[in-house]
Amino acid sequence: AAARKFEEIFHRASLAGVASRDIRLIPGEGTPGGPEPHRILSARDDVWEAIRALGGIGSPGANVVWDVLGLGMTIKAHAERCQFGGGRSLNPMTATGILVQACFTLAAHFGT
Repeated sequence: AAARKFEEIFHRASLAGVASRDIRLIPGEGTPGGPEPHRILSARDDVWEAIRALGGIGSPGANVVWDVLGLGMTIKAHAERCQFGGGRSLNPMTATGILVQACFTLAAHFGT
């Protein structure tokens, strides 16, 4: 339920296709005084709060949730995208575990 809720909020926030996980840096109509509808800005605030609950920008939980639940990437694609020292990518099984834990954290955050 929490994963679906994040997906819905992410969609309402019009963030599909945005590679930056820092929504404060997204250019365009979301700038102060812009014509963006209030519901989109409110949804972006909700996404930001969820990302903060997961450990903030750059944390493993926030990264996997953004990529997999938000952008619709596969676990494998997300794992390949995450590079560590020496150019090694994240093991997909490890990425799956991080996603499961992140979903528990989202459930606590959303109260579901």
